[in-house]
Amino acid sequence: MNKRKDNLPASTEHYSKVHQPHDKFVRALLQEKEFTVQLLEYVLPSEVFNILDINSLKLTTNTFIDTELLGSYSDVCYEGQTITGEPLRISLIFEHKSDDPGTAIYDQLGGYIFDNWAEDRRQGRPLTLSIPILIHHGDKPVTLQTPAKIFPNAPEHLLPYVPAFKYDIIDVAAMSIETILSLQFWTLRNTLLALKIGRDEKKVTQYLRELLIFASGYKDSPAYAHLVELTLYYLANISKNANMAIANIETILTPEEQEQIPPSIFGKYFVKGREEGVLLTIHNYIKKNPTVNDQFIADLFEVTLEVVQNARNFVVTDK
Repeated sequence: MNKRKDNLPASTEHYSKVHQPHDKFVRALLQEKEFTVQLLEYVLPSEVFNILDINSLKLTTNTFIDTELLGSYSDVCYEGQTITGEPLRISLIFEHKSDDPGTAIYDQLGGYIFDNWAEDRRQGRPLTLSIPILIHHGDKPVTLQTPAKIFPNAPEHLLPYVPAFKYDIIDVAAMSIETILSLQFWTLRNTLLALKIGRDEKKVTQYLRELLIFASGYKDSPAYAHLVELTLYYLANISKNANMAIANIETILTPEEQEQIPPSIFGKYFVKGREEGVLLTIHNYIKKNPTVNDQFIADLFEVTLEVVQNARNFVVTDK
């Protein structure tokens, strides 16, 4: 699909430079609470996850764009409460990077935390406790940064003067495909696998079947089906092999395996062809995110505003 970036506002042009296909995919996923909850349960220590009141988590409109580090962003935030109901807000900050962020990630995440506090003071509310999470899928594993690693030659007694906070990492580069396939969190499993293999055409061909076959318990879940739509849309846009395979699904799945795919995907996204499939995917995204503006959606899916408007008016049939 043609990209159209001419005559866009400066802020949109910056957004287009910052958000590559992998970043857009992760950002779209993180706006889906079903995916986010699985991610949190997987990455957080159980004693931390069990403190969170998952039902209270809500996607916020907070936006943080780092103009100094053009390859990065962290603007998908959830806020909630603890299970005790104390007057405490928890802001979950996610950071996705395709390249090794080095020590810059530490001061960047720290900046988000302190920016939150500054806004809390302006609003006259209790300070936000933030839980930063780095999602990384570059070519090489990343290292968790600490004050001692940032200042390796500093005397030990000086390190307490360095701002210290904890953050968690989901490092796709450090995870083997076997480890990813063994995950019990099916949504997280599929999306991490897509990030892991998406840039390798041979692996896309080898593991696409794994992404298409649903766990029986999720077959009839609209939320899960939508997340798989986003995953397939991502793969179809970055991989020629995935694009061809999705268009000819009967060549890689048996009739019995095709039965495991929810009809909402198999009957509409695959059979009706790529153009209508794109409209359906965007239409479903809009239904789940009705307040998101058209320009954001156009940038996210790399389509024109006209395509987004057509998706809003798309009529879903049962053919």
